[in-house]
Amino acid sequence: MLTGCEETTSKDNAYSFGISSYNGSLGDLAAIEGYLKGKGAPLSPQIFTGKDDADTDKQAKAAFDKAAAKLSRDEIKELGLSSSASFTYSAARSDDKGETVTVARFTYP
Repeated sequence: MLTGCEETTSKDNAYSFGISSYNGSLGDLAAIEGYLKGKGAPLSPQIFTGKDDADTDKQAKAAFDKAAAKLSRDEIKELGLSSSASFTYSAARSDDKGETVTVARFTYP
C-alpha cells in the first residue's frame, strides 16, 4: 500500500496574444503593431501549464497584465492614427467546445 502519494495532472493551454480587432487604415495597423512590439507586448501564441483551465487562465492574464501595464493611451494617441482608429489587444484560448475564451483585453480608445 502506497501512502503519501497523490496523482498529479497538468493541463497545457495555448493562448493567442495579439490584436483581436481593429478599425482604421493599414498604416494604423502597422503603427499599432510597431507600438505593441516596441513595448514588448506578446504578439504570438504562448503555452501555459497548470492544474486546470482556471489556473492557466490566471497565468495568461498575469502575463497579459504585465504587458498591458506598459501601454499608454496617451502614447498611442501620439502615433498619429486616423481619427476613427480603434483596436483591441487581447489574450484568449479556445475551450473544449472550440469557443473563444478571452482572459484579458486592452481597448483603444
